[in-house]
Amino acid sequence: MRTIPEASAAPSASPSSASNAPPSHELGQSLRATQSALRRSQRQLRVRNHIAEIFLTVPSEEMYGEVLHVVLEALASKYGVFGYIDKNGAIVRASMTRDVWDQCQVPCKDIVCPPEQWGGIWGRALTEKKSLYSNEPGRVPEGHIPILNSLALPILFHGETIGLLHVANKATDYDERDAQLLENIAAHVAPILHARLQSDRQREELRQHSDHLEE
Repeated sequence: MRTIPEASAAPSASPSSASNAPPSHELGQSLRATQSALRRSQRQLRVRNHIAEIFLTVPSEEMYGEVLHVVLEALASKYGVFGYIDKNGAIVRASMTRDVWDQCQVPCKDIVCPPEQWGGIWGRALTEKKSLYSNEPGRVPEGHIPILNSLALPILFHGETIGLLHVANKATDYDERDAQLLENIAAHVAPILHARLQSDRQREELRQHSDHLEE
């Protein structure tokens, strides 16, 4: 008669294997970090989708202000500028926070500001082609609104500076996460802004050509 061997008892966990399990507090920290990263990713996606919708549906004269509003909300900032570089290399500050425009009394408050008049952290960001932030009160000319802290970032397309995002006066300090968020926004904005600028310039050239033919 063939006998069926008895099932052996399940091996018990050795003390060494039990000790390899991470402590519960480390598991909790890992879970919280994962959830935080997921929330940041979801927030970035919402911001990118909102901005893309604005570029597609809002006229140019209103588009910059609408995009700036989304950026200010995402960065929890009070003031800001969203501008682009024109064909002469000047920064066109197509959108400044409305109350900034009313309060600011500095000489270069013009919408178009040539490179020789660039200054402050935003001028350095454009020149150095990198994001910069400071949590110290900025040195501003007489008549300028107080800047308590700020974060500035050039918008680059294939290595060429085509625009600027600058936010200021956040209730808490700016940090690397803020800089990374703004960099992600700028990377998303860059190809859309470039296409929009090319389209606007082509329409302007056609308009000028049409005006010339009518003369």
